[in-house]
Amino acid sequence: MNTVYARIGFCVLSLALSHVVAAPIKPAATSRAFAARDKVRMAEMNVDLAGAKELYLVVSDLGSNNSDWADWIEPTLVMADGSTRPLISLKWKKAESSWGSVMVGKNTDKGPLKVSGQT
Repeated sequence: MNTVYARIGFCVLSLALSHVVAAPIKPAATSRAFAARDKVRMAEMNVDLAGAKELYLVVSDLGSNNSDWADWIEPTLVMADGSTRPLISLKWKKAESSWGSVMVGKNTDKGPLKVSGQT
């Protein structure tokens, strides 16, 4: 199982899996669309990753260019034996952003990650 928390602006987030390296990816879980006016803009995703070779965390801008951002809050893999592995401890193949920079432990403005006003 995998638990991923994200704080989101106007976007949809997805966890996508590929069971064969370089195979087409398909969403394993997708959140609802979030808007800045939403009081709660978080999604928890629990996904069975058995047999997966690659994991993609994707945020969509839904075709707009306004407030399209997401902060992945403590994305963690829960292994079959119950142990946990933070995704930030793993080597990434690639990370990209169409606006701003990809940051670890900070938001796109290089500030602290906050959830409901708490860091």
